[in-house]
Amino acid sequence: MDEDATSDLSFYNELCHWDGLRNTTQFDLAQNSLESIPREFLEAIPATFFIELLSILEEDDLEYLDPDDEVLTHASFKIDFATPVNGCKGIKVCMSLESVSTNTMEGNMTANLVTYSGMTQSSMRSYSFPIDQSITVRQVLETITNKGLQYFKFGMDLLGNFCGCRDFAVQAFYQLQARGYVDPNVEAVFPEEPPVAANLTAYDVLGTGYNRNGTSFDRPIDKGSFLQYTRVMEPYMKYRR
Repeated sequence: MDEDATSDLSFYNELCHWDGLRNTTQFDLAQNSLESIPREFLEAIPATFFIELLSILEEDDLEYLDPDDEVLTHASFKIDFATPVNGCKGIKVCMSLESVSTNTMEGNMTANLVTYSGMTQSSMRSYSFPIDQSITVRQVLETITNKGLQYFKFGMDLLGNFCGCRDFAVQAFYQLQARGYVDPNVEAVFPEEPPVAANLTAYDVLGTGYNRNGTSFDRPIDKGSFLQYTRVMEPYMKYRR
């Protein structure tokens, strides 16, 4: 039940910085090519790569949870620029449901420009990873879209919740790692408390859930469906068996 992207509309709006279908800071990469993103952002040099587990609940709602209650999360990538570009300091990439108003299972891969660096405020945990600073944001996004990962459908878990964002994230990260663009070893964790285990990798953190107090626990990754991509399965990927 950790990936129900429809459970809170306000979260979905925050996640994708959605203030209307014509928002020029959000780019639909399932329906459009990378050229829909202005060139200056595509040519930006990345400084840091994050995997973020974003809380689906608003802060006021979190206050009603007991410390041991699980917090629903949604996996997202965030890339901080080495130098701000036209007031933007990074770009967020996520796979969310195409529509929160229907029962469609179609995913929607979006790239969203952001005006802040570092951890997203709604993140339960943000993990940073080294990224090749000789490449561009275009090369990162091309690695994902050239493989067809943007064509995705969410699945349904045993509790009737939509699931699949972590499936997308695992496969996208794997392709970036295969190109030598990212290192899978966690560089830093935000917030630092409560402490997490040492020597974590991207695949470890994507197989993790969180309680209200920030304590992590193993949460196997439920699968969606890739329409134009064959999923890679490795023993270190924390899929539900």
